[in-house]
Order: sequence, then C-alpha cells, then structure tokens
Amino acid sequence: MTTITVRIDEKTKNEAKELAWSLGLNLNSLINLKLREFIETRKIEVKAPILDDTDPRFYEWEDTIEVNEPIENVISFLEKELKDE
Repeated sequence: MTTITVRIDEKTKNEAKELAWSLGLNLNSLINLKLREFIETRKIEVKAPILDDTDPRFYEWEDTIEVNEPIENVISFLEKELKDE
C-alpha cells in the first residue's frame, strides 16, 4: 500500500464523499476502483454535464482517448475538453 496526495476543491470532495458513502464506499475505495478501471481500459473517459432535456442548453456527449496516444495528442485532447466546460 502507498499513500498519494490529491488536491481537489472542497465542494467536489464533499459531494463525492457523500455519493460514495451512499453506495457503501469511501473515497479511497472509489479512487482505487477508478484507477483500476483506467489501467484495465487504458482510456481516459471525459463526459460533459447532462442538463435537463427541457433546458434549451441540453446536450450530452462522451469521448475517450487511448492511453498509448502520443503525449501531444493527450495534452491537446485534455486542453480542448477543459476549455469546452
């Protein structure tokens, strides 16, 4: 076992902690599950927020990028996804 430190805003941490708890998990378990999923699929999944479909801003999409892509492609992909949020 090893320890890692992750910086995350408090609101996100608290919301994730509450949701994980409601599913019978703690944040450590949740993070371990996601890291194992990342290793198994070798993909980073990015999802856009899903708004109520009655809202005129409604949209839904998801995208992935393979881990073995050149680093320039990964950085470009992530920058585009973050800019679009």
